[in-house]
Amino acid sequence: MQDLRTHDGNAHESSPSLESITRLSFCERAYLATNADVAEAVRAGSIASGHMHFDLFGHKEAHRKQAVDIAREERQKCRARIEALLDKSLPYADYGRLFDFLSPELKAKFDIHDSELIVENLYDGDALAVIEHHRDDLILDCGAGSHPLIFDNVVNFKISAYPSTDVRGVGEVLPFVDNSFDAVLSLKVLEHVKDPFTAARELLRVLKPGGDLVVVVPLTQPTHGFRTTTTT
Repeated sequence: MQDLRTHDGNAHESSPSLESITRLSFCERAYLATNADVAEAVRAGSIASGHMHFDLFGHKEAHRKQAVDIAREERQKCRARIEALLDKSLPYADYGRLFDFLSPELKAKFDIHDSELIVENLYDGDALAVIEHHRDDLILDCGAGSHPLIFDNVVNFKISAYPSTDVRGVGEVLPFVDNSFDAVLSLKVLEHVKDPFTAARELLRVLKPGGDLVVVVPLTQPTHGFRTTTTT
């Protein structure tokens, strides 16, 4: 807490600035620092993490808040970790919220067209197990659309600038240096890309030796039905 001095010279502790939490703004450290009962439950082993508590219960509890300063600090740390892995020899734009490597040349080469549709894809049990296992590492989620919740240890690489997107680009030219990630997720993506074999080689290139790779390819057709939402 910040130490403030009143007009009479006495030390006075101010309350930390708090913010309401959404699934896209959630921060593990800020949530645990602000919610002592959840932190104690995690320490006792009755729940795996603050993230799990928030996803199951906390998002329904209006009184739950998290510390703004801690959340901002953690977001800056996450951004710095991502930036350190970027291949800056490729053209890109830094928009603060995301790093955009989807250049006009790549859009033309891989037939990428802008769309107002928002493709959502929820993590299944296998993906969540990988995310939990590598909670102190860094994971690449390559594609798979927008996510309604984010994890501090997951880098969201998407073809569209969704609210959850960290880095934008195409799977055939991943803008990361070799051996960047401890785990890589490619969930229902390779059937959509123009060159799935090149995209698969890129997944292996950015994965650390001995890392975990989870690939789901449910169909062989690049065009098929899927769940979408539209922006308003």
